Amino acid sequence: MGKISSFILLGALLTLMTGCAAIEANRQDTEQLKKEVADLRRQYKELQNRHIELYSKADAAFTVIQVQSERISDLDQRLADLNQNIESVKETTRQDFKEMSALELYQSAYGDFSSGSYDLAYKGFQIMIEKYPSSELVANSRYYMGESLYSRKQWDKALVEYKIVFEKYPLSDISLSARYKAALCYENLNRKDEALYVYKLIIKDFPKSSEAEAAKEKIKTVGAQEARESKAGAKEAQKTQVPKGKTSAPPKKESAKTAPNSKGNAR
Repeated sequence: MGKISSFILLGALLTLMTGCAAIEANRQDTEQLKKEVADLRRQYKELQNRHIELYSKADAAFTVIQVQSERISDLDQRLADLNQNIESVKETTRQDFKEMSALELYQSAYGDFSSGSYDLAYKGFQIMIEKYPSSELVANSRYYMGESLYSRKQWDKALVEYKIVFEKYPLSDISLSARYKAALCYENLNRKDEALYVYKLIIKDFPKSSEAEAAKEKIKTVGAQEARESKAGAKEAQKTQVPKGKTSAPPKKESAKTAPNSKGNAR
């Protein structure tokens, strides 16, 4: 009877221990699930915050785009209005030019030249010549077309205008000045021989003119510059020239003492 009681007690104890182990396992599982749920909640909160942040940025970007679009539309409208005004001014200007005399056109272009608006001046003188090709102001207009180009350092184009003046209008008051400015163009274009030739012609044909005096000084300057360049070129040529009777020395032969031996080693 005592043995039976012992077995019953042992069985109850084993059952109790098994139940405790199961309870502990369940408790651990519950804790793990709680952690996983907490992690999921944290991740969900982060995703929610990121969604809110992205939505805010997208909303801000949309606002910026909308503002920029409105500004672009406004600028397009202003540009269209400006183009319309420009066309209106052009038409008014064309009408004004049609009604202006040769002298008025010349004075208008000369005013632009005096204020440094060389492109406008060039165009104004050109319009005057096209409208009044027989005017006595054509030679002067050509000259100042050249001056407008010269002021912008367009030497080759200015030269063309100056040559037209003194070749086509040799008796005009501005012809001599045009010839002198043509020589300056030649000089600026590094065509020194042609510049000197024109300077000498000015001195020969107009010896008492102020342009002749200026040409004399220019001849001295250009002549001195050419002399310096010629001297420098001669010195450079002399450096590269081999003196007569001298030849370069032949290379020295290696002495037997420093020649490599049959095994390829130097002594």
